[in-house]
Amino acid sequence: MPKDAPDDAALQAFDMKVHLEVPRALEVSLGRVGIPYGYACVIFLPTALNGMESIGLILGQGHQSVWQSAALPARFVCLVILGYAIKYLAVYPAILALNSLVMRASLRLQKRAPIWATCVLTAMVAVALAHGWDLLHYVYLLQWADETDVGLAVFLATHAAMFGVVTFLYRPLLSESRSDRQLTVTSNRKAMIYPGFT
Repeated sequence: MPKDAPDDAALQAFDMKVHLEVPRALEVSLGRVGIPYGYACVIFLPTALNGMESIGLILGQGHQSVWQSAALPARFVCLVILGYAIKYLAVYPAILALNSLVMRASLRLQKRAPIWATCVLTAMVAVALAHGWDLLHYVYLLQWADETDVGLAVFLATHAAMFGVVTFLYRPLLSESRSDRQLTVTSNRKAMIYPGFT
């Protein structure tokens, strides 16, 4: 942009630059979900503390009073600890990431549906996923893993898959390539040397 350009042209060029560069910069800094993984874990920290309290109750009250059909108390307690860790570190962050996707889709539908309907849809998806995981984990997988080795293998495979899902959802964005950065540095140097250079 030349120095003697009119204010309207300069503002329009600035607006265009912001529209081109700021969304990508935000994506790189915040990640694909819109919130970094560490922040997602902090959001769900109360659930992790609740899980620790539940584990303390299991240990304090006696194992058999909590789960009558458990074969080995130590195995059951380890499975419960792993279950709460997966819920905190993988399941809830994955649900948050999926909520982010649903909210983005609902923003596109804003002209076709009222905003309250998209909020209700997002809340329903989150609740359904959280309760679905609890049902799968506590009613089926945990009991099966405590009773048989095949169940234990399925339990571990399911939990490893959840870690894979959350790793995929929160994978970092590739920042601009090295050649793009070099081009930016070169053009900035030229702009400093030749003030009229755009």
